[in-house]
Amino acid sequence: MNIAVIGLNHQTAPAEIRERAVLTDSGKIEMMTTLLDEGIHEVVVLNTCGRSECYIAMSKEHLIEGIELVKDYYQSLLHTEETGYLYQKTGSDAIEHMVQVAVGLDSIVLGEDQIIGQMKNAYDMAREHGATKRILNVLFRDAISSAKEIKTALKISEIPLSLSYIGVKLVDEKVGLKGKKVLVVGLGEMGRLALENAVALGAHVFATSRNQLKNEEYLSKYPQICWVDYDEKVEAVKGMDCLISATAAPHTIFIKEDFADIPSKLHILDLSLPRDVDIRVKELEGIELTNIDTIQSEAKKNEKKREELILKAHTLVGEKVALLFKWLEKTKVHETLKDLGTMINDIHSDSMEYLNTKLTISRHEMVVIEKTMKSALKRVVRNPILNLKAIEDETTREQMVVLLSKLFSSDWEA
Repeated sequence: MNIAVIGLNHQTAPAEIRERAVLTDSGKIEMMTTLLDEGIHEVVVLNTCGRSECYIAMSKEHLIEGIELVKDYYQSLLHTEETGYLYQKTGSDAIEHMVQVAVGLDSIVLGEDQIIGQMKNAYDMAREHGATKRILNVLFRDAISSAKEIKTALKISEIPLSLSYIGVKLVDEKVGLKGKKVLVVGLGEMGRLALENAVALGAHVFATSRNQLKNEEYLSKYPQICWVDYDEKVEAVKGMDCLISATAAPHTIFIKEDFADIPSKLHILDLSLPRDVDIRVKELEGIELTNIDTIQSEAKKNEKKREELILKAHTLVGEKVALLFKWLEKTKVHETLKDLGTMINDIHSDSMEYLNTKLTISRHEMVVIEKTMKSALKRVVRNPILNLKAIEDETTREQMVVLLSKLFSSDWEA
């Protein structure tokens, strides 16, 4: 048996092409059922925002045929004659790809955690619908567990790259945001992330935006947040411990004079570019300003740390892939051993049936004969089995598997 992966992702296809291959649960089931009906032995379909992939397992002699079936299916989804969007990998390359995807090394955000759950869900769906057997069962389970081990050991995802997250984290390290009053101004992408991070850290969050629709949307999503009228933001700052500004304004919205009579210490996090907050506020006593330059410097440090860990992750992935591929290569041996076991059981059953009709002996004597015969038959194939398992060279092992299969076959012609 061998495996292959066929698909497209953020590296090979733009979003307008990828979205055509996005499948609902019923669509995934339909794809798996169609491919199984076409003769593919095992199938798992993985769909995320960044990729659509199909993993298959088949006999080596029919794998190319199976790959073409999957590619044709994808082409029917993409509605294009362009084939360059699809990639395909087989054998150890497919296993390496599977583990790298699980670890997050092939994601848009390197090392992200969400992909493990997505892979598990894809595998569970395939298994529940009878689309997986021994090969993909073992490979998916091991890939997922290996990814968890690697991510736990290296903690790649714990090193943030998001400027918004880094900024809020820096402020939290300085002032401790739990229980503190935080005003978030602007609810675009940066502001939304800052708001969510501040809430997660236990801050008492106030928010405001020029966009009334966004205000209403966040009010329903975060009922614990207090809303401030945008025109009252300067006055509202006076009662805050922290100001986070993340608007898309083309000009400064907070000037130095706005903070002249702040009654207590205030930390300002300016996530905007152009900057929302007048740089001169740093001259005021009790005001500490963190802006995008400080955050970007920290992000670069984090990116370097993450890159170092990713190199280590690739090494660990390589070790896991080698073990899984070695197991896959030996599955042919297991199939041969299974065939030999079936042959032994058939001979034993036929012989005992014959003896039962010819001999008139006690039940105890028949049990002795039955056990002795079973043991003798196993001894006949014991050494060939042990020797076959011990062969490490792939070519030699495959040759011996073929030879052993022929020697014990009842319908082989020389």
